Amino acid sequence: MPDATSTEGETVTPVPVPTDPTPESDLYPPGTTQDGVDATALAAATERSLNDTEFAFRLDRRQAFPERSLGTLYVGPRLQVDAASNDRYLLNRSSVSERGGGFVIETFQNATYVRGERATVRANGTVSVRAVKPRERTEPAARVGEIIRRYLAVENATVERSANGTAFVRGSGAPFSNVSQYAVTAVVAADGTVTRFDAVFVRDERVQFIRFRLDRNATFEPPGWTGEATG
Repeated sequence: MPDATSTEGETVTPVPVPTDPTPESDLYPPGTTQDGVDATALAAATERSLNDTEFAFRLDRRQAFPERSLGTLYVGPRLQVDAASNDRYLLNRSSVSERGGGFVIETFQNATYVRGERATVRANGTVSVRAVKPRERTEPAARVGEIIRRYLAVENATVERSANGTAFVRGSGAPFSNVSQYAVTAVVAADGTVTRFDAVFVRDERVQFIRFRLDRNATFEPPGWTGEATG
């Protein structure tokens, strides 16, 4: 005989068992919380995601030179690195002059193609081959980590997360000496990879800018000028 609380032939649906909510800290990318960032953890997460993969990054540094007649001129070096693996990458250095309105002049300085223990260098109109230097043994992913540790080690930060797990960081407080009015904004992917940041600060009474861009979908292409090597 059916009991007093059920109906004959009725299917009883189990009541869901409550589960603990996801901790708030787990909703932010590694190396970030709602009110802070850990530059060392961000650098480590970024290096892990890039290790032995194809990617490209660009680092621009600019210093402002106000001019009465032509407006402000922004001048500084550009570093472009295209990586195929830990020990095969192309490093390009140039200088850039930029004015308002998007007028940019980029002047090539030199390029180094590292492949294992061999470096092919293009500079001053010639191409030569030599052994890699100690600094060139630093893997591309590790270079990115160094940049992140330097510019994102801020004293104060707020972090906003989006629905897809990406976080937007606003930071302040100089991470190194002899600068003032330091401010940085950064985008951090859900896995903790820093994909871009922009920093501005004052040093020696001049406004300076840092711009970093990472492309994890880049496809590596060896430079065509390596066949011109003379050494």
